[in-house]
Amino acid sequence: MALVAINASDASDLWAQAWQLLAQGGSQRQNHTKGDSVEMLHVGASIQDPRGRWVLSRHPPINPAFALAEVIWILAGRDDVQFLTPWNRRYADYVGPAQRAFGAYGPRLRHFGGVDQLESAYLALLAKPNSRQVVLNLWRPSTDLPLDDGRPRADDIPCSVMSLLKIADGRLHWFQVMRSNDLVLGLPYNIIQWTTIQEILAGWLGVEMGEYAHHADSLHVYNRDQGAYDSRIYEPARNTDDLRLSYSSFQPVLGELEAAVERIAAAQASSVIADTVSGFTGPEAYLNWVRVIASERSRRLGFDAESWASQVSNPMLRMALEAWLRYHGGLNE
Repeated sequence: MALVAINASDASDLWAQAWQLLAQGGSQRQNHTKGDSVEMLHVGASIQDPRGRWVLSRHPPINPAFALAEVIWILAGRDDVQFLTPWNRRYADYVGPAQRAFGAYGPRLRHFGGVDQLESAYLALLAKPNSRQVVLNLWRPSTDLPLDDGRPRADDIPCSVMSLLKIADGRLHWFQVMRSNDLVLGLPYNIIQWTTIQEILAGWLGVEMGEYAHHADSLHVYNRDQGAYDSRIYEPARNTDDLRLSYSSFQPVLGELEAAVERIAAAQASSVIADTVSGFTGPEAYLNWVRVIASERSRRLGFDAESWASQVSNPMLRMALEAWLRYHGGLNE
């Protein structure tokens, strides 16, 4: 079976092309547990501008606050479901009833068998930028391969299995391998996760971002979602945030982001949300993340979410947030 290739300018373009591919082709795959789907095998995609990571072409729109909370959760090496449920109440439905997500990427990246793979990748590429041996492994055969009778060992088996990193021409290139990829609920967030980590690691290394490539061995849409989602024409926007910091500068920012998400998630008063945002000392690019988190918490509490959205200085991120708020009845025009 031939590789299907998608060459996209940004994530919105990638998603729109992938939606058209599955609408026009693909094969039916039966799944008695999760439901039947339309599937296309061996789909390889590349994004020329990985900073254009916010999918604006999907309708209903993506949830930016959940996407950012999940990135912070991964970078912090966490697997507690409670950190994410304030931003996505259905998250536990996807990973099972346990309080910790079995397939969480964070622990596998930050302390897999006692190895911090992100830090090791950084040190290896810093010492030898032309190395071809830097691989981030997310797959653990002893726990992730199915049982002998074919049943999964857990409700939450990781979909991302490997990241391949290369520096070429002073830029960090990233190749992400997915064993399985839900076009509707997975792909938009996966792109945000891995291109964000790509940009952060590029900052640690003091290099530019290169191309982002994404291989989905099974790209699919569940039949139940086909009528509920669609691809829409979107207005292009620029991502003006530069997330690159040195390794030592990034560490306190990550800790502050983690604490801010937890404080805002627990907030019951608008003053607590405002104090958390005003007290954040990280760079503007990361302050925008906190503003998005504050907007979503405010929306859920019935406070003014739109004022926080208006303060997001990154046009692409603000557009993604405004689409989400508009879908939920805000930003009446």
